[in-house]
Amino acid sequence: GVVYFAQDVTLRQLAERAKQEKVNEEAANKAKLEQLQFLCHEIRNPLNGILGNISFMQDTEIDEEQALLVEGTYDRAKQLREVVDDVLDISKINMNAVELEQLSFHVPSLIDTMINYPTDMDRWGSIEYKSNCTYPNVLGDPFRIQQILKKFISFCSNCPADQDAN
Repeated sequence: GVVYFAQDVTLRQLAERAKQEKVNEEAANKAKLEQLQFLCHEIRNPLNGILGNISFMQDTEIDEEQALLVEGTYDRAKQLREVVDDVLDISKINMNAVELEQLSFHVPSLIDTMINYPTDMDRWGSIEYKSNCTYPNVLGDPFRIQQILKKFISFCSNCPADQDAN
């Protein structure tokens, strides 16, 4: 007699195909994020040069109208750099490559410095800051905390007047 063995490998083939598609998708996403990071660095480097040149212009003898134009240009360039930095941060988050500092810092000083920075105050308007912070010194990443607070304040300052952003 003849002995016949058969095994359905359809499920195994589907699982292997799904696994390979997932590996391919992850590799494609990683390549996209690396390209995005590269482009952001390519934008940020000349932008930093532009900011440096503008700051030199601010230190020269110029009339009031020119000073306003230079200041406005500087502010817009800084906003653009913040956008580029945000895109870089998002790509780092997606690649699980965010490195957080572990520094001791004084929270009220960080907030005071942030809300009293002239360029941001022009965008945000008047901000009242009240705190009953029982732990003014904390361990963490002050730069990231400041980024989050700036985004939050910026969001709240853009809320319509009839909405409460508290």
